[in-house]
Amino acid sequence: MPQQQFELPSKLLKFYSRDEIVRFLKSLLEGYQKEAEKYGDRLGTLMRTNPQEAAKIDPKGKNVSKGWMKLGTLMVNVSDPSRAMTEVMYQAHDDIKLKLASATAALTSFEQGANSVIPENMIYLLFLRNGIPERIIAQNPDAKRDTFAFAASYKVI
Repeated sequence: MPQQQFELPSKLLKFYSRDEIVRFLKSLLEGYQKEAEKYGDRLGTLMRTNPQEAAKIDPKGKNVSKGWMKLGTLMVNVSDPSRAMTEVMYQAHDDIKLKLASATAALTSFEQGANSVIPENMIYLLFLRNGIPERIIAQNPDAKRDTFAFAASYKVI
């Protein structure tokens, strides 16, 4: 069984400087770029080795080929695995390209507007939704945190 590190697609990440956010976004872009190239290379190999089969598949992934069966919330294909694999790889490649474009836009926006909008010397929380940077929360590290305080008086009878 292949070992896979579990990582949530949506999460909050904490940073202590704007430069840390830029470095993270650049490494995120690099990771998406490598994945996109990997899937692109695999698709290219599939298309070269089996051009007739590749020609039957919609590169946009809009038309699902025959042979898929519904299994609860999953789709299963046992009748034509090579075609199903190519179809799914197209979809995965499109998803990665979308994430790459969104992360690129986020990095560009951050680099262009961070100095004017986001204050320095803060704690930053970056919200990723499905692996796409979506929101930044800037917290003042010196601000008094709201804490829960329990106050009660007891009387012994």
